[in-house]
Amino acid sequence: MTNHVRFSEICLSDYGMIFIQVEGASERAVIEILKANNVLKLNETQIYREYLRREKVQAIERYVASHKSKKKNLLIRIVDSPNEKYRARRLFANRYDVCTIVTNPEIEVLIIFAEGLENNREYLKSEKPSIYLKTKWPKWNQYRQRHKSLKSESFFKEYFADVDDLIRAILKHSRSNSNEYDRLKDLLKD
Repeated sequence: MTNHVRFSEICLSDYGMIFIQVEGASERAVIEILKANNVLKLNETQIYREYLRREKVQAIERYVASHKSKKKNLLIRIVDSPNEKYRARRLFANRYDVCTIVTNPEIEVLIIFAEGLENNREYLKSEKPSIYLKTKWPKWNQYRQRHKSLKSESFFKEYFADVDDLIRAILKHSRSNSNEYDRLKDLLKD
């Protein structure tokens, strides 16, 4: 059975390799911005060289199978919903722990918080942050010419070029939700 852990309850030095699994390009961009600005608690030398998409988890199992280590490995999953379950194959289940970071309802909510739109009546009526931003956010028209998608890595990197804006949005988002699961703020240095 897969061992799920809370980020706040682990000691990173207890782990060998740390794998980061992202849902898409925007999640990858957020992690890359934070990593490039040295604001993550994660040790750079422990992080696996590439971010894994949800469907590429076999890379973890290949790594674990080919590298004998006295330490367990850690998979940090960045997902939209706390309901997205993860189960390692039985052969690998005891060789790495899994920590799930939730960006509920979706990573684009960070733009909502950065823009101060979290209490906007129109936003509160919409289904998802990305739908609201694409249809009702006036600034999207400025960005649309340079970026094919609101969910693109290039858009997120341009929008959050100032890491302090990203950190403020992450902190605002974490205050708006319960602490029943790990959030991006848990990955930030104090």
